[in-house]
Formats: sequence, structure tokens, C-alpha cells
Amino acid sequence: MHDYYLGIDPGVSGAVALVSGGEAKFLNFKNSTEKDTADYLRDHVNDVNFCFIEKVHSMPKQV
Repeated sequence: MHDYYLGIDPGVSGAVALVSGGEAKFLNFKNSTEKDTADYLRDHVNDVNFCFIEKVHSMPKQV
């Protein structure tokens, strides 16, 4: 049995990644609705052992 890791980049162009046993599944926020994201997380909530969320901070001069 593998551990499941969930990584979340909460930015507008961010994504969610679920990684386990050398395999990764991704959901890109740019091409998804809020419902898609909620469904994805709901489908995998019982699989996840660890979750990492990027700490967001402002970068005003970033292009």
C-alpha cells in the first residue's frame, strides 16, 4: 500500500496533484470549474495521507 500525497498550488493558474507510488494525477485550475475541483478532492479525500499547500504571497512586479 502506498502513501498518497496531495499538493495544492492555490493560484489562478495553479493545480492540484495527487502522487502515489511514482504515479501522479493532476487537475489544472485554468481548465477546470470550482465543481470539477470539489469533485476531484471529494473523490480522493479518503486516499490522502499527507497534504501540502503552497503559501501564497503577493508579487506585484511579477509578469
